[in-house]
Amino acid sequence: MILILCNIPSVSSLDDLRQFIEKYSKSWNPLKRSVEVSGCEILEILDPTTGDRELHGLVNIPNFQQANAAIQRLNGRKLLGRPVRVREYVYRSPGDRRVNLRCQGLNRPEDRRRAQLKVRRHGEEVEAATHNLLSDTPLG
Repeated sequence: MILILCNIPSVSSLDDLRQFIEKYSKSWNPLKRSVEVSGCEILEILDPTTGDRELHGLVNIPNFQQANAAIQRLNGRKLLGRPVRVREYVYRSPGDRRVNLRCQGLNRPEDRRRAQLKVRRHGEEVEAATHNLLSDTPLG
């Protein structure tokens, strides 16, 4: 399962993401083993119209139970002094129209995506695979 860590600090590195997961995994893992992390990426999202920049971390934890425990235990914890939101990453295609029950009845445009955003990926190769976490495009 791929987890997304929303709004991580701008100085975050791939090692920081791994250490964040490993540090807290020992508190809920009865055997005190580290959670297996098979890959990490940092998404840098740039808005050229406003100059805003935000970073989100993606962490691949293959074990479903460990990934769910990580979501519950890490959500709201501080990474480099900033609280982060942790949830399961959901793949979305450009035509995807999801219904959010909390927003039904609100007068909002159907597609609120900001088409002008630019995304840069900073990642590492996963040991046994040469594929990006977000697509089937080979790294390199």
